[in-house]
Amino acid sequence: MTIDGYDAANLALMTASYWLADRLIRADGFVRALRRLGVRGEPATVLLIALPLGAVAPFWPWSPMDGGESTRVLTGVVVAFLTWKATTKDVDLVTGERHRLARVLAIGCAVGVWWSPAFAIAAALLLTTPFGLWEHHSTLPMRILLAAVAFLGMSAALPRASGLMADASVLFWFVLTIQVSHYLITALAKGWLGPRWNSWHRENRLHHIAASAYSWGWMRWLPWSSWQRVVHAVCRFERPMQAFVFAVEALAPLALLHPYLAVGMCVTWSCFHLGVFALSGLLFWDWILANLTVAFAILMLPATVTAQVFGPVQTLAAVVFMVAFPLRHRLWRPMPLGWWDTPFTQRIHWHAHGESGEVYGLYANFWCPHERLFGKVNACYLTPVPVMTYHLGEVWKHELRDALREAGPSREKLDAVRAEFGIAPRSNELADNHVNYVCRLFYELNHGAKKRVIPRWLGFLKAPGGQCFYWGDLPAYREQENVTKVTLHYREEYFDGEKHVRLRDEEILAIPVDERCANAPRVRAPTPKMIDDLLLEHAQGKLIELPSFGAGGFVQADDGKGDRLGVDAVSFLPAQASTRENR
Repeated sequence: MTIDGYDAANLALMTASYWLADRLIRADGFVRALRRLGVRGEPATVLLIALPLGAVAPFWPWSPMDGGESTRVLTGVVVAFLTWKATTKDVDLVTGERHRLARVLAIGCAVGVWWSPAFAIAAALLLTTPFGLWEHHSTLPMRILLAAVAFLGMSAALPRASGLMADASVLFWFVLTIQVSHYLITALAKGWLGPRWNSWHRENRLHHIAASAYSWGWMRWLPWSSWQRVVHAVCRFERPMQAFVFAVEALAPLALLHPYLAVGMCVTWSCFHLGVFALSGLLFWDWILANLTVAFAILMLPATVTAQVFGPVQTLAAVVFMVAFPLRHRLWRPMPLGWWDTPFTQRIHWHAHGESGEVYGLYANFWCPHERLFGKVNACYLTPVPVMTYHLGEVWKHELRDALREAGPSREKLDAVRAEFGIAPRSNELADNHVNYVCRLFYELNHGAKKRVIPRWLGFLKAPGGQCFYWGDLPAYREQENVTKVTLHYREEYFDGEKHVRLRDEEILAIPVDERCANAPRVRAPTPKMIDDLLLEHAQGKLIELPSFGAGGFVQADDGKGDRLGVDAVSFLPAQASTRENR
């Protein structure tokens, strides 16, 4: 891919094909079309996804093109681990959607993709609907899969005599550009934070996120004295660590200069994610596997293909492409992950009260398949006081960062900061939905419903979560007994450099679990994006200042669905189960 006229035509075709695949798959275009044709219900939908493509599969083998084997490995491995993630998630007992047929068909597609690209298309559709893997921790591999599907579909549709899409060079250039955009945009976001481009890696306090993660529920099986040594070690080396992170992200386009640089960057990015996990409990294992799969596939590419994918011209073309599209949130929308770490955390904790009187902690892993939702800032709409920070104490304005640092563990000073910067993201709809969801969930558990797809004794076969906040002050609830009520507790803590100072710890809501819960509507849990949209609506101009460029908002990433409760376009719930209908 030397970016001459011929290669420009390939790139234009690839771009158009990706856009079309995005509309049909990620944006539910295919499923919406089925609905207009009168196809309702999950079984009919997933069968009409899988069966026609399965029928085509015997007539659509993998092409012997240059780089074809690398394409098959890339596609097959990505489909395999995404299917593992989707099919081993717990059942949502509230909606009652068990996805039995979809799980079987998805596994079949994951196996079949090694024989035909048709199964890759079916897998992409199934992983989107009904499994909804378009949330942040899966967006990178899902976009890589979407690019592979777009390439395979276009190359099969074009006449062989045209010579277009004749090898895999445009696919791997496109995939690398997808990867690079996800890391480059985070460097740009960090550069945007402070008054100077290098403010973040000079002024951030990385050790604060390690302390905050412990407060949130990471590594709580260790005594604080042990984790404190980790926090102090990070404090001593945080500036060079931050400089390294910024460099790895900012220099991401260098991956397109040479195949060995690409492999090295993929491995480096994977090691970076492991470091993030060790410090914060945020596990991007699907990004790690995606990066390593791309690296392996690149090593398999023949020299004739790598010569077209890598080089100074190709690198420049990728930069121009990213400026024109993903960095302006067009075609795909990578999340700009950049923030200031602070010593102040505020969150909701859920407690389950058993019939014996024992009180248990409901930690992020219990809430699967909504681990990410409950591991972040769900129920922020119920906080008794305005909030000032996100998730692990993150803020986006250096003025607020400095104010929180200077306030120290003084409740009076922090309340003064709250009066200036705090927001109150109230939502009666979300509050009612949360009560109904919790009430119905524990009613089903109390009456013997099975939540886990993988038995507990085979738990190692379940795909890892992404928000590993699995420990706290109380023993974890693992369905030891029936639950009589669930209480929500609001807690604020401040890390003073040596210990966590607990400033608030109060019960804000009690949800009784009794026979009346049988009448609770089968509502949907909100998506993480819905909560983020709620917060952003209140925070814009007060807690965060966003760049003025971009399409649809700088942080409006392809991070799950943002539909209102009960009106998801591809919901398989019966109409009478929607939140709005049951009020």
